[in-house]
Amino acid sequence: MADLYELIERMQVTLASSSNPAKEQLRELHGELTDQIRRTNKRLRECDSLMAKGLRTEAIQLAEQEPPLLDVVAILDFPELPEWNDFVAELGLSVAPELQIEIAADLNRAYSDDGPLKVHLKKFRISSLSRAPLKTRIAQLRKIAEVDSGNPIWESDLRTYEEVRHRQIMDQFQIASRNQNFGELREIAKELHGKWLSPPQKKFIQRVDQEVKSLQLKAARKRLAQLVDDLLDAHHDKDHTSAAELQDEWDKLIKLCGASDDVRELQKQVRPVLNWLSEQKKRSDDESKFENAVERLQRSIDSGHDLLELKRRFAIAAGFVGFELPEDVQDAYKSAESNHERRRKMRLIIIASSVAAVTVITAIVFVVWKLMN
Repeated sequence: MADLYELIERMQVTLASSSNPAKEQLRELHGELTDQIRRTNKRLRECDSLMAKGLRTEAIQLAEQEPPLLDVVAILDFPELPEWNDFVAELGLSVAPELQIEIAADLNRAYSDDGPLKVHLKKFRISSLSRAPLKTRIAQLRKIAEVDSGNPIWESDLRTYEEVRHRQIMDQFQIASRNQNFGELREIAKELHGKWLSPPQKKFIQRVDQEVKSLQLKAARKRLAQLVDDLLDAHHDKDHTSAAELQDEWDKLIKLCGASDDVRELQKQVRPVLNWLSEQKKRSDDESKFENAVERLQRSIDSGHDLLELKRRFAIAAGFVGFELPEDVQDAYKSAESNHERRRKMRLIIIASSVAAVTVITAIVFVVWKLMN
């Protein structure tokens, strides 16, 4: 690297000098520059070939050999290079080869992409050394294959790991099925339905799904029987909150279990509880609507709405069966109604007085007119 820096510095001094160098000295400098660029381009093309095959890590390892390739490119791509080529061309020498800057840019991007890959590779090596479960190592290898998607080696390794995992899962399924281990079977089914390069056999997946569904149905019916006692106890204790929560679970399990004689028998036992809950819900809904109607009536009274609107809102609030308007609201409504009635009578009196006055005036005018004529 020091020799390369010295070469570029000598060329820069030559360009800056007011006197022309000896042609032999110039040919020597230019020849050395040309050799450096050719060797660098050769290394760049080798790295490019590896990257084209998806061997990004190998390309980076090659570029890291002394002297580091991207450092060499940065030195050779000095600002005065175009001026140097023009200078030697005037003296009859061939210009230096063009640096493969595009390949260097691709290689630089490969360095950036290689960071996450190193992290995943480190985790995978640790898992392999500690003999972590194959399921864990496969998950890590899938991440590596995703990050380094252009490298076919990872897919090849992943297929091999997955095939071994298939056999493990079959053994695990046999044990879990024999022990009726629903949790283990559910995890197996979840893994089988994940992403695979070498998918498991469809018949085996269907078999696992059927076993999971069978145990799930069995557990659901067992839980339904337990819920019957819990719902009856809540009904006996008038514990509406607990009963409502139990009903939510009951409804979900009923959908899962479907229709059968034993399920219908359980439904028959809890029907009184469900009817009670339905009535309680209706009562709660009616109470909420009644309170809302009373609130709207009170706002109408406070805002001084016209009598027609007051009567309409009073009729709605008073129309709820089983609910009685609070006395203060009734009093406020009667007071507002009385005020409206008083104002109405006052307006009638004023109108009547006005009509009478007009009648008297009209009569006087008529008499005066008669006398004058």
